[in-house]
Order: sequence, then structure tokens, then C-alpha cells
Amino acid sequence: MKAIDRIIPVPQKIKITDEKEFSVFACGYSVTYDLPATLLMQTAVGRLEKGLEEALGRKQSTGGYEFSLSVAPATEKIPNPDQAYSLKMDEKGASLCGYGEAGLFYAVTTLLQLLKGVKGKLSLPSFEILDYPDLEKRGHFIETRYGTDLMELDDWKQVVDSMVEKKQNHLTVSLYGCWNIQFDNRISEYVFAWFDGHPDLKAPVFKKYYSPKEGKWINEQVWTPMAEKDFFGQLRAYGAERGVDVIPMFNSLGHNTLIPRIYPEISAVAEDGTPSRLGFCVSNPKTYEVLFDLYDQILTRYGKEFPIKAFDIGLDEVAPGRSYIADDVGNWHSPICHCPECSKMSPREQLISHAIKLAKFLKSRGVETVYMYNDMICEHRLGRNNNEPVDVTHKFRKRLIQNDLLDTVCLDWWDYSSLPQLFHVDSLHPYVGIRRTAKPWNGYQHWHFLYHAGDNAYLMCKMAKRDEAEGIRTYSSWDNSFHRNNQILADYSWNFEGSGTPCEEKERYARHFFPQAEDDAVRAFELMEETLLYSDTEDPRNTQLNRLHLLTAFSFYTFPYYKHGAEYPRNYPGELVTAMRENPKKVAELKIMLELAQAARACWGKVLEKTEDAEQRRMAQRYAYDTGTYEMLIRDGLTLAEMDKLALTYAENKDPAIPEAIRALAFAQYERRKAHLALLEETKEHYIIPIQGRVASAPMQYFADVASYIEKTPLEELRLDVADLRHACSEEFFNLR
Repeated sequence: MKAIDRIIPVPQKIKITDEKEFSVFACGYSVTYDLPATLLMQTAVGRLEKGLEEALGRKQSTGGYEFSLSVAPATEKIPNPDQAYSLKMDEKGASLCGYGEAGLFYAVTTLLQLLKGVKGKLSLPSFEILDYPDLEKRGHFIETRYGTDLMELDDWKQVVDSMVEKKQNHLTVSLYGCWNIQFDNRISEYVFAWFDGHPDLKAPVFKKYYSPKEGKWINEQVWTPMAEKDFFGQLRAYGAERGVDVIPMFNSLGHNTLIPRIYPEISAVAEDGTPSRLGFCVSNPKTYEVLFDLYDQILTRYGKEFPIKAFDIGLDEVAPGRSYIADDVGNWHSPICHCPECSKMSPREQLISHAIKLAKFLKSRGVETVYMYNDMICEHRLGRNNNEPVDVTHKFRKRLIQNDLLDTVCLDWWDYSSLPQLFHVDSLHPYVGIRRTAKPWNGYQHWHFLYHAGDNAYLMCKMAKRDEAEGIRTYSSWDNSFHRNNQILADYSWNFEGSGTPCEEKERYARHFFPQAEDDAVRAFELMEETLLYSDTEDPRNTQLNRLHLLTAFSFYTFPYYKHGAEYPRNYPGELVTAMRENPKKVAELKIMLELAQAARACWGKVLEKTEDAEQRRMAQRYAYDTGTYEMLIRDGLTLAEMDKLALTYAENKDPAIPEAIRALAFAQYERRKAHLALLEETKEHYIIPIQGRVASAPMQYFADVASYIEKTPLEELRLDVADLRHACSEEFFNLR
């Protein structure tokens, strides 16, 4: 790989001024600069000096090859000039000029990328780079969810470091969010900060999984480290030193249950006049006494050193639903208030009133940008051709103008589809005149399996550039297996045209991160994507099932959720067995998917054989593990199908050899599952292991229990209906639900 190809994201303009390569470090080197005495510039100089010393194994000296750093206004009209830079290198020296401080910081990042793996020598052609981002704001919104709930400060710093490498500058961290009931028949509630005067506004993290490494079950409750150790402010400071603005998000109305349960007096009022324990009464002044106090504590505590200029208020998916109340899981509950005052407003008017109040308060406290989701303002679930979304957005704009908030509120347009025909959002409505960002996702659901989100990033970045969005922030959780997804987002949000097609992006990623085995890596990615081939229909006439949905259905993660029409708690994996009986095509499709997953894993084996660099090997091992997760889920389905086939035969002829055959199948899958769980502990970070371990422990224990049941139960007492073997399952298995 040429040194110039190490630059990420893809630069806007590169000009080779002399093809003949020169040696940068034939002699000594020096760094000269006359820069503003700001924190970011100090960090930039420090990074460069450290990087040069590590690359060369020696400190700088007087004279020699000179690296000159400067900040000066742009000499031509370019997008986002404060983040733009020029970098020129020839045999005489290197000139790094930022057209703003952020631009110089990115120039240093580019030079450090050229130095990576140099080991004392660097040969380059003479070149000139003029580089700048298409979009002003680029980065991630990281959700309060599984994995992030256990991240320590150093783990969050690694997120920032990863963003710095990709020239990203916005990291939004959700401090509060809630979902419906899932594991342990509990509402999924997350709090990443604790608040004075609100001692009950806390939510523990439950860790339940089998650890092969420790040889025992892990079953404990802990607090989220970010809340318990109160390090969100330290994270903001770490980001500020590196050009990454770390922004708080605190949801209300959408995704909330904890606050209205703790303070029922401000909860939305149900139609029968009782507190709904979901949503807020937007006519009750006490609602805003509580929320403004929480917001004020965030602004004060975490904005002392670096004032908080942007704040995300969420407000997505505000809709009635089931399984929000633990003691009433099967009935509908609504976040919409039905008190006499709120009843005078439509649900959407309630949300707009609430949003205006929050935004006005935040603006009065110095916040310059208030982000909120678009879906309840421009109801994209109404469909692509419905006229109401535009009309409602125009009405919202009038309310913003009336309240002097048009310059403050920014709508965050989200869609996570990978196929354009499935998009709910086909425009960011720039003609309405409301500030806007776009939100793809980075794969997010790592607890299922690794999902390639590059096509979604491509489509959303294309829309963001076309509709002149301020930026892109993915909807994210953090698993380093999303490395490729995150890289694709960085490229397309920086230089959409220069990044090419998704296929070209895949080849560039493989060339960059697996240079010794580029073709094998490309083939591995192709096979992984084919394993999860996404179809836009499951019409019976279509011979190809939607493999992504098929594999997701086999993930234990989905089963602790309430499902209307199914018994609760749900029958795992009995529901899957019944579904395969009803549609035998699923078994045939699983067999095809198994061949693809095995071929992909073999390709990663070839990458490992050819790759020497330790960092590249770790990434290849990670992708090999994730491909193995596909295989485990597929084998779960095929094993269940074969067990069911044998059990149905046994019900007819009572052949005494059949139970032993079923036991052998179950035990073999238990062994595979246990080995894969051990590999999880070797491969992934501490904060990922509990949730992925829990999801993997359930099928492992199920197959172990079935094998043990058959082994220990007399033939005449065996009950072998594979659609319902709950009588064979252990306490350890049920404890995982």
C-alpha cells in the first residue's frame, strides 16, 4: 500500500507534484510553528512531536527536515473553511497550514497517518493536499443501552481517539433513556448521571451469563460506571482537547418510564384520570420544575470548564404501546396526557408545546443548538407520499419563529434502512428552513450479530449533502466490530463524491486495514453480506427469504420481549421450531446461509495466515469471531430442525435409538456454543461480554439441558416435543430470560 493511501477519510484533492520519491528522514528533523496558545493547538503540536519521535525512534534536532505549522485564512472559497487545511511535502520540507484551528489539527492527523508503520523511514512523492469536509458536523450519537452501560472512562476515551483518527468532531452521549420490558420482566431503564435532590433516579445494570473463563455463572447488579464515577465532565474535557464536542442527550416524552414512575404527579394522566406512569403532563408546571432542574444540573456540573453549547432533547417515538408497565405488560399505555388542560391539545400539539418549553429554557442557559428527532414533527411513519409531514413541519417552523428558536432547534432526520425503496425519509425538507442533520446507524444491535450498515450510511450521507444538512451523527452503540461501518461513515460524511460506490469503499477498507490479504478480506466481507442478504419482501412467491430477518429471529435477545398474541413469558426456542414446521423453506435457506458463513470464516483464516501486523490481526480475529456468531445462530436453527424431525419420527415408531440421536445433536451444539462463548471472552471488551454473553448463554444452556434431560430420563417418561421442551430446562436457563 502506498503511503498516500493511508490517509483517512478520503481527502478532497491530492496533487502529485513529482512522482520521484524522496526520503523524508535522511537526516534530522525539526518542528516549527507560531500558533495561537489554545488547548487544541497545544494538543496538535504535542501529537505531532510525539508521533514523529515514535516513528523515528529519536527526538527532533536543530535543522534537518522541517515541519512547519501555521494557521491562516483560506485563500479560496471552500466548504467549512475552519476545518480545512493544506499539506505540502517535498524533499525540502513539509508545510501544514490550517485555515482554522480545527483544520490544522486535521492536517496533523493526516501527517500522523502517513507516519504510521514507518519504522524510521518514509519515502514519498512530492505532493500537495487541499482537504476539507463536506459536512460541518460528523460523528456519533451513542445510546444508553447494552454495552455502553458498562463502559469505563478509558473505554469512552477510546471512542474519542477513534473519532480523532477519522477526523470526526461530534459525540453525543445519551444520559437517560428507557425502553419497554425485556430481560427479568423489567423495564429497560438507563441513567448515566446521578442528580442532587433525585436519589431514586437510578437504574442498575444486570449481568447474567456463563463465563467459561471463570468456570461459573455471573449473576450480579452494578451501577453504570459513568453515573457512579461521574466522569461525563472528564470525557467532555478529553474530547475538547482533541477537537471533539461531547454533547449530552436527555430524553423525555419519547423513551421514558423512570422519571414518571418516580414522580407520578407529573406523569401523563390516563383516560381514567390515574397517572399513566409513562410520559409527562405538559400542562403541569411541576413537570418543568423537575426537568429544568435535571437539565440545569447537567449544564452546571458538566459545563464548568467547557460550556455546553449543544444539547439533545430526543423526543422520538412518542406513541402508545404495550409492555411499558411491569404489572400490566399486555395492555396499551400512552405517553399522551389526558388531563383537562392537555386534552385541549392534539398529541402532536402536546409534543410541540413540550419541545418549545425545553428549547426556550436551554437557550436561556446559553445553549446554541437544541437537537431533537424529526419523526414526531414530520411523521415519517405516515408514508413517503403523505402530505401531512411537510405541513406539520411548516407549522412547527412558525412556532419556532414565534418563540425566537428558529436559529436554535435542529431536526435530526433518521432512517436505518439499507434499501432506498424502504426509506421513510426521502428528503430533509431544506425548503422548510429548519436546521437539520441526518442520522444513519452504525449497526447498533451488536447483541444480535454484526450487521453491515454501509449502504445505509451511503444513502443518508448522499441525502445530507444534497439537502445541505449541517452534519451526520450515527445512531450507535459501541462495539469495535463496527470499525468498518464507522470508517464508511467517516469517508462519506467527509468526501462523499471522492469515496465512490459502496463496493469501492469496501475495497479501499480492505486495502487500508488488511494490505497483505486485501482480496481475501474483500471476499470475506462479500460472503458475510451475502449471508445476511436483505430482501425488501417476504412474499411467498419470492423464493429467497429475507436472511437478515431470518437470522434475527433466532437470536435469544428477541424472546424476553413481550409479543402480542404469544404467551408470556415466551417459549424459546419453541416458537422457532413451530415457525420452521410451518415454513420448511426456512430450513433450506439456513443451509445455504451456513455454507456462506463457513466460507467467510475460512477467508478470515486466510487473512490471519497472511497478516503480520498485530493490530490488523486483532481486527481479523474479531471479524472471524463475528462470522462465527452467524454460524452459531444458523446451527441453532438447523440443530432444532433436525431434533424436531427425529422427535416427530419417534412419536410414530418409538425407535429407542432416536432419543440418543437427539441427545447427541443437542450435546454437540452445546459444545460448539460453549467454545464460542469462551472465544467471546478472548476477543471482545469487558463491556460487551455481559450482554453478548447473556444472549449466547441461553441457547448453550438450552442444548445442555435437553441433552441432560434425555440422558437422565427413562425412555417411558420422555416427552420429546421439540416445540415445547420447557419441562427439560434448568433454573439457569430460565434465569436468563
